[in-house]
Amino acid sequence: MNRCTMRMGLLLIVVTLLSGLLGSTGVFAQSGAQVTGTLTYLPRIALPDDAVVNVQLQEVSRADAPATVLAEQEFVTGGAQVPLPFALDYDPAGIAEQLTYVVRATIRANDGQLLWTTDTFTPVITQGNPTSEIEIVLVQAVSAEVPDIADEFPVAALNGSLTYLQFIALPDDAVVFVQLEQVPLNDEPTLVLGSQEFATEGSQVPFAFSISYNPDLIDAQRTYVVQAGITAGDGQLLWITPDGGFPVLTQGNPSSDFEIVLVQVVPETTPDPTPEPTTAPASDPAPEPTPVPPVRLPVTSTGTANAPLVALLLFGAVLVIGGLALRRTAWE
Repeated sequence: MNRCTMRMGLLLIVVTLLSGLLGSTGVFAQSGAQVTGTLTYLPRIALPDDAVVNVQLQEVSRADAPATVLAEQEFVTGGAQVPLPFALDYDPAGIAEQLTYVVRATIRANDGQLLWTTDTFTPVITQGNPTSEIEIVLVQAVSAEVPDIADEFPVAALNGSLTYLQFIALPDDAVVFVQLEQVPLNDEPTLVLGSQEFATEGSQVPFAFSISYNPDLIDAQRTYVVQAGITAGDGQLLWITPDGGFPVLTQGNPSSDFEIVLVQVVPETTPDPTPEPTTAPASDPAPEPTPVPPVRLPVTSTGTANAPLVALLLFGAVLVIGGLALRRTAWE
């Protein structure tokens, strides 16, 4: 009976401990949060049935420190193909709004050969970045010998802010976009090293941003700029960086704590069509004055003067000029 009682007591202790552990797990699950999305790639290439997917949530705010892995998910595809869903559980109490968090992912063969990987960083959680419905596009790996995902390449963050000088409010649905570019030489394409996009949700300038990039891709002899802009919800460009971008990183340009002043984009206006000149109808020429023929009036004179006289004869009156009296006589 004593042994049986002891066994029952031990069993009760084990059950109690397991219940406590399960209860703790349930509490964390209820208070935790998730970053969810899908992994995909563009080429029509099938994955092997035993492919292994690894997805990590990393904090990459410090340029001089390795990335900190906050959450990780790994699973075998079992013959499934892209898009592959993922879900990363994290503790929201450990998140700081001013820090930068990204999702990285790889797909390997069962023997460890790297098949697909992320070549850019996908910002999540903070600074207006999403936590759900995230699509991550992977690229095909070139080399089979690639180190662990956390050490694939170093991560740096380019931190700054955007503003403008005019007292003009942004619409509530405005969208901010920022990207780090390598200025192309001759006809080479523009290389985008990192980007960030977020909705303002009624907020106004200044806006802080943080672009994650691979510092190993930076060439000290090349020029790098930040291109930024703010659009309305319908895509209309409202504000933009002037003069081809804001220089950063190399040639003495800043890498953090800088401010970019945007300029307003003036919408193009269509000028009113120039009215066709109208020809006024030709007016009738003024009538020529009709010459009045001279009128000969019969007059009689009295007096002794014999010289011809010019006088104004008033009808019904006698005009006296120079001692001569002129009187109108009857019309002939």
